[in-house]
Amino acid sequence: MGLIVVTLLGIIGVLGAVCSKLLADECKAWFPTIVAKLIGMAVKKLPIEKRERFFEEWHGHVHEIPGDLGKIVAACGFLIAAWDIAEGPFGLRKRALDLAVAGLLLLLLAPLFSLVTFLVAVTSPGPVFVRQTRIGRDGKAFGALNFRTMHVDADDRLRAYLISNHDAIREWETTGRLRFDPRVTTLGVILRKSSFDLFPLLLNILTGDMSVVGPQATAAQSEKLNWSIACKPGITGPWLFGRHFQDGSYTRNWSIMLDLKIVLASLPALLTVDENGEHNSESDLEADWKIGLLVIILLLAFTGMLVSA
Repeated sequence: MGLIVVTLLGIIGVLGAVCSKLLADECKAWFPTIVAKLIGMAVKKLPIEKRERFFEEWHGHVHEIPGDLGKIVAACGFLIAAWDIAEGPFGLRKRALDLAVAGLLLLLLAPLFSLVTFLVAVTSPGPVFVRQTRIGRDGKAFGALNFRTMHVDADDRLRAYLISNHDAIREWETTGRLRFDPRVTTLGVILRKSSFDLFPLLLNILTGDMSVVGPQATAAQSEKLNWSIACKPGITGPWLFGRHFQDGSYTRNWSIMLDLKIVLASLPALLTVDENGEHNSESDLEADWKIGLLVIILLLAFTGMLVSA
């Protein structure tokens, strides 16, 4: 009996060794294909004008690396490099900042988010959120999320209001806006005034469609804003702080510090929003970011006092 067991174990060992050898040879045969696939994926992430150059460089570089495993590791590195090149100045650092800010705000304001969601649902019939088509980076369309601030029969309400109010007709034809807009719900006026209707856009940041700071999202491409498709649109951005940013200087001079300044300056800038969600005047970036920083410090100090009390 013992001899039979030993014999069987020997046979299994031989078969295992043969299978291992065959599998190793098979995998080794696939290594060049895997490397080529990885480089191909990396090249596709690059701008068209850079693909040929990096395709040749990366293939030449990978052949100089000894060992099949080393080649695969290098090819994986090319994928990361391609993503960073494609992002330009708006790469890993900006994405990390976006995720940190959006995640922190969603966490801190979760109770308020839940309350507004409930109020929108119970104060007027219709969906809680609306999805508006906007133009994102590289001209790709995406659905921007907002809290619903209008009645579901907004067009009918506007039509009836204009028919019964001749002054409103002139105002609408002249400005395309109304001081009193019958389409907007009572809660919607408050949400627009506080800019809280934009809060769901933080979810667009998490999905990668938007950034905390960036050019203003537009419903359609405009020749004046062609520079903006170099980066993702933002919840806030340089468009709050003067026309000199509209020539694309934001994309050329981007830095983490510039984004942080814009985020801080947006706090006092939000106070200039009217009932239509429009900013009444241009804000001063250099002055407002210091005010925003002071507001944050005071809030933290007040919170610390409450916790220690």
